[in-house]
Amino acid sequence: MYITDRSFYTMEAHMGALLYSVEKLISGNLRRLTAFTYDDMIGHCDGWNSLRLSGCHLEQLHLQFRFPRLPAWVGQLSTVMILEIHLDELDMDGIAALAGLPALARLVLKANHVPAGGIVFSRGAVFRALTYFAAPQAGLPFHFQAGAMPMVKILCFPLHVRELNYVARLHGGGGTEAIELNHALLLLRKGRPYAWLASHVQSIEHLSNLTKVFICLGYSRSRSEESQVPIIEAAIRSFFDEHHPGAPTIHVTSYPYLYDD
Repeated sequence: MYITDRSFYTMEAHMGALLYSVEKLISGNLRRLTAFTYDDMIGHCDGWNSLRLSGCHLEQLHLQFRFPRLPAWVGQLSTVMILEIHLDELDMDGIAALAGLPALARLVLKANHVPAGGIVFSRGAVFRALTYFAAPQAGLPFHFQAGAMPMVKILCFPLHVRELNYVARLHGGGGTEAIELNHALLLLRKGRPYAWLASHVQSIEHLSNLTKVFICLGYSRSRSEESQVPIIEAAIRSFFDEHHPGAPTIHVTSYPYLYDD
C-alpha cells in the first residue's frame, strides 16, 4: 500500500476511509501488510495511532513511515512474526509492549530518540521468540541484559566512520554522558572505534545464541575516511572476539555516503 501526498483538501476524508479499510483488513484474514508513503510524517495522523483491531491474524507488518511513539494497537498483534516500524521516540513502555508480542521472531526497529541510558533490553521484558533484530538508525546505544533476548541469532546495525572516531560516550535522548574516565582511557588504548563500540554495544555476551552480526559501515570520501575502513573493521572484529564467547560471524559492508558534505 502506497500513500501519496496528504496535502490535498479532501485528504481528511480520504484518510478516514483508508484507515477504516485498514482496520477491517487487519481485523479480518489479512496476513501481510506493507505501507509506505511519500510523506514520512503521515504516521502522526491521529487515526494511525488509534486503530481499533479485533480478531487480528496479521503475520507480517511493515510500516515504512514515522510514528511519534509506539501505537497502543501494536501490542494487540499477537500473531505477528515480522514487524518493521519507525518511531520518533522509543521509551521503556514501547520496548515492553514489543517484548509482549508472543510470536515476534523478526524485528526491524528504527528510533530517532531513545532514553538517556540508551535502549535497554531488560530481563523484565523478554523477547521470547525473537531470532532477528535490526536497528537501522546509526549511533544508538544498546544494553542487553541477561535473558532479555534468549533466541536472537542475527543482529544488524549501521555504523559511521565519523562517529567511531569520537571519544567514547553514551548518547541518549538529547544528551551525552561520558563513561567512567579510567575505563574510557583503558578502552581508548585499543583505539577509538573499539572504545565507541564498548560504550554503545553493552553486554553483547548476553545474546547467547548470536551467530551472525551484519554491520553497514558508512564513510565520507570528501573527508578521506575510506582509508580508515580496514582499521575500523579490524576493531569491530576484535570487539566481538573479546566480548562474545560464541564467536559470531561478523559481516561488515562498507559504502560511501550517497550525499557527501
